[in-house]
Amino acid sequence: MSEWHCPILATRASPEVAYSPREASEGKKVTNHESASVVSIGTAPKPTRGSVLVVTPGTSDVPVAEEAAVTAEPMGLLVKRL
Repeated sequence: MSEWHCPILATRASPEVAYSPREASEGKKVTNHESASVVSIGTAPKPTRGSVLVVTPGTSDVPVAEEAAVTAEPMGLLVKRL
């Protein structure tokens, strides 16, 4: 997947899994989004497709809301969080 030069997301990543892609990333940026349990490899494109507002009513919903936000960014969407 890395050879296609597109961002890669691993969702529902446990802390043990979150750091293992660093060895296989071939020098690409690896980001562990801890609050979302998501690991991304590569750089997200600049926003060009529109925007999304992710809203959460309370702190218990933050992990799911952050997962949605982190997933939308590599799709070229501008994400705003509330």
